[in-house]
Amino acid sequence: MKPIETQLQQVKSYLIVHKKITSWKAIELYKITRLSQYISILRKDGMDINMERVRPMEGNWYGLYTLKQ
Repeated sequence: MKPIETQLQQVKSYLIVHKKITSWKAIELYKITRLSQYISILRKDGMDINMERVRPMEGNWYGLYTLKQ
């Protein structure tokens, strides 16, 4: 039986595979409501993650976290 990943591991794995994540995607996939907390931990662990403010045509801006290579 495969061990269950922690939310931190899920975010890290998603970034490695997909290279970017938003708070909404983290909520949809993993029920994570504090993505910025996990991003901060991953940055302290040495991952180079950039945050870009995205403003859609309608609605509020959101953060797009991207793993730099």
